[in-house]
Amino acid sequence: GCECDYCGSHVRPRLEPDGKELWERWERLQRFQVQADLQSRIDWVKQMQQQLMAAALKDPEHLKVIAARLTPERFITPEMAEVFQLLLQKRQRGEYVDFTQLSGELPEATVSLLSRILAQNYDVGFTERDVALYMERIEESVPKSAAAAGMSPQELEGYLEKLKQKRR
Repeated sequence: GCECDYCGSHVRPRLEPDGKELWERWERLQRFQVQADLQSRIDWVKQMQQQLMAAALKDPEHLKVIAARLTPERFITPEMAEVFQLLLQKRQRGEYVDFTQLSGELPEATVSLLSRILAQNYDVGFTERDVALYMERIEESVPKSAAAAGMSPQELEGYLEKLKQKRR
């Protein structure tokens, strides 16, 4: 019969991948999983930072607590770092801080994001415990999350394994 791949008159035997090819496939899958896990963690930290800024805007007492523990450099998104920096500057000058005042001093995209965050948290009464939890999560995660872009797949995998062991 015909030996071509197109006529369908024969079935070509499927060759099993050798050990090296299987190992390379497994490594690619592991790298993908590590990157997906890391991206998920980074997204989670971004959300914690957004919640923290919502709490700071809704209650000046929360801002005082946050300012004592965090700096804008701890934030992984430039938008939330800028919001926090502006909140700190206004607080240091003794100015009352609200969303309306901030909106005139921030880029339109940041104002839009902040507006959405505040709308989502309209009926949320942030407690001291909430704020402490957000800060704790940020302090635990940010140094590695921010540095993750420069890590090799093996370093990322090791970091994620350490996180899993901490949770146990």
